[in-house]
Amino acid sequence: MPLIPGTGSLPVSCQRAVLSLLPIKGDLALLKNWRPVALLTVDYKVLSRALLNRLKGILEIVIHQDQTYCIPDRTFMDNIFIVRDVMDVCRAHEVNVGVVSLDQEKAFDRVDHSYLFFALRAYGIREGFLSWVGLLYNGAQCLVKMGAGLCKPIPVQRGIRQGCPISGQLYSLATEPLLCRLRSQLSGLSLPASCGLERLPTLSAYADDVRIFVSSQRDVKRLQDTLSLYERASSARANWAKSSALLLGHWREQVVPRLPGGFQ
Repeated sequence: MPLIPGTGSLPVSCQRAVLSLLPIKGDLALLKNWRPVALLTVDYKVLSRALLNRLKGILEIVIHQDQTYCIPDRTFMDNIFIVRDVMDVCRAHEVNVGVVSLDQEKAFDRVDHSYLFFALRAYGIREGFLSWVGLLYNGAQCLVKMGAGLCKPIPVQRGIRQGCPISGQLYSLATEPLLCRLRSQLSGLSLPASCGLERLPTLSAYADDVRIFVSSQRDVKRLQDTLSLYERASSARANWAKSSALLLGHWREQVVPRLPGGFQ
């Protein structure tokens, strides 16, 4: 069974996308500080939107409620409320918590196509639907906009096109295995029985913008191990230099958990 299903291909006009680079922040002389957005043809977007409408029905079922990106009836405000409520509960009950803000380098652009379709099959999505999704990526090319001209077509070997209607949902599905493992591996926050809550959320995610709640160095170690496994599978890469963390509570210096690059 091929990892990327389907043997057909779209017309060349649909296979090709014009990449427009948008500045993010930092030194704009560095390519990593620009974000590529794919400008696609209308007929490509019609097909992608039709597939998206079919996919919407399962997203709420297979993706945990703490991931809100491009999921019906979920918004970024849900993430804000989760982080706020966790902080309030921990302050009220004097529970120590570390909030790790994880940065992933070029998250959408690094998704391996073989991994993506392997993950979609794991959700039980059938080959008929996958073959249509495969058409969006078979023979995909990009042309980078440079001034008033375009470069030669470049084959796209990995990455989810930002600008494609279905890209957000595909990314949420691709990153959910990572979040599932984090939920099962991290110990979570222990609360007093008097507060009436058995367990607080382990994380809050909006696409690759992930906040992870840790209570010890063991949680940080498990986070590292899980990320290492995910990186090998999907070609993702955690950027610890840009990741940051916040400590709440009364931590003793000898038990303060630390990120690989130290808390920023």
